[in-house]
Amino acid sequence: MIGLFSSFNKPSYMAKFISLVAKAKGIDVIFFRVNDINQDKHQINGRILLDNNWVKVTTKIPKVIEVSGYCLKYKQELEYLSKHAFLTNDAKNKLSKDKFQKKLEEDSFFNKFVIPSKKCTSFNDLESFLSEYNTVILKPVSGQKGQGIYKVDRINDGEYEISHQQSKENLSLNALHDFYNENIMNSKVYLVQKYVTSTTPDGSPFDCRIHLEKDGNGEWAIPKIFVRIGLGQKVTSNISQGGGSSDADVFFKTYFKNNAERILEELKELGYKMGVKLEELREKELMSIGLDVGVDHEGKLYVFEVNSQPGTTRLRAEVAMLRTDYYKYLLENK
Repeated sequence: MIGLFSSFNKPSYMAKFISLVAKAKGIDVIFFRVNDINQDKHQINGRILLDNNWVKVTTKIPKVIEVSGYCLKYKQELEYLSKHAFLTNDAKNKLSKDKFQKKLEEDSFFNKFVIPSKKCTSFNDLESFLSEYNTVILKPVSGQKGQGIYKVDRINDGEYEISHQQSKENLSLNALHDFYNENIMNSKVYLVQKYVTSTTPDGSPFDCRIHLEKDGNGEWAIPKIFVRIGLGQKVTSNISQGGGSSDADVFFKTYFKNNAERILEELKELGYKMGVKLEELREKELMSIGLDVGVDHEGKLYVFEVNSQPGTTRLRAEVAMLRTDYYKYLLENK
């Protein structure tokens, strides 16, 4: 038996899918929420899929528990569960975006993929980066799904263009200062970053999602690399704000004909090495990673972001097969 520690009121479609695949491999999956943990009796009051219905059961704590990213806030419960089970995710040794950036800069392999950036603590930081790079990105350290990300272009010394989602406007230096004071200064912690021109010929931003999952040998596998294209977007390629996706092989052979094979090989190498690096930095075995990579017009790769709880909507079958194999590996070896 393995546990699914979730914040959802009901088991999701993916929870059901994984339960069915796991059952075929001789593993029962128990779905539970934070209130289902009975620490006094060392039990879980959860639900198991039987004959296509979720049935309530009470059982001892499973030896392996998959932890949803939304449950990382339950630190006391996670600390308790970690004494009784192997957890696929916890809140320990998490890296902020700026700290992660610094660690990659110190690595001889990864530093060539790093985008110049720094924590934006004053308007002077923004002005300095605009003077050096002309076009920069402002993004919150704790942002998700492309929220709160702005692109700022320096048109000339007195004029700037700011883009956000599907809109853009021209601002004077004073107006840009006002924008900074209203939207950045007293908001979340922001990074200012050199803008990487990762766009299609028609100007739509895109990035590559390299999805990594552990396999039945406890090793990293890449079930899929796909390209997310922000159709109509000015800054990000986040599909939740409008856009689409494409198979990486088709995309690069269409738009980067001469460099397609090299780019695809570099993406795979970067993905595998990032899985090992992130586990090394966090001193924690991980189950799943989403690596977002930009590719400029010359075919050079840049690391945008790393997510240890990536979405699975576009590769449910592949993830279910690998993840249930990994459950089996953990039960037998951990």
